[in-house]
Amino acid sequence: MGAGAAGDDDSDLTAHGGTEPLAQTGGSDPVLPLGIAAGVLVAGTGLLVLARLRRS
Repeated sequence: MGAGAAGDDDSDLTAHGGTEPLAQTGGSDPVLPLGIAAGVLVAGTGLLVLARLRRS
């Protein structure tokens, strides 16, 4: 491993001037934003179908 390697962490990022790995904040985890986007898409589709049914 290189001089700034963080053990199990594969980002190889360290704090400025430090040797300890940076904390994992979950900012790179796409599951929650994608889940929210999918929910919004389903809700929008449902509202569109409901509006078309009411109009016809």
